[in-house]
Amino acid sequence: MYAKLWKALPGHRWVKVALIVGALLALLFVLDRWVFPWAANLLWFGEATVGR
Repeated sequence: MYAKLWKALPGHRWVKVALIVGALLALLFVLDRWVFPWAANLLWFGEATVGR
């Protein structure tokens, strides 16, 4: 799978690396901006309290 992705990307080695890093950063941005906050509202363990 990774070999097919590597061959499908245009350019030399550094261009391919830059494209992959940019795609990973974009994915992390989308996850951090929209997916994780949405999922945090669905999880129950963030509402824990400690009583005396």
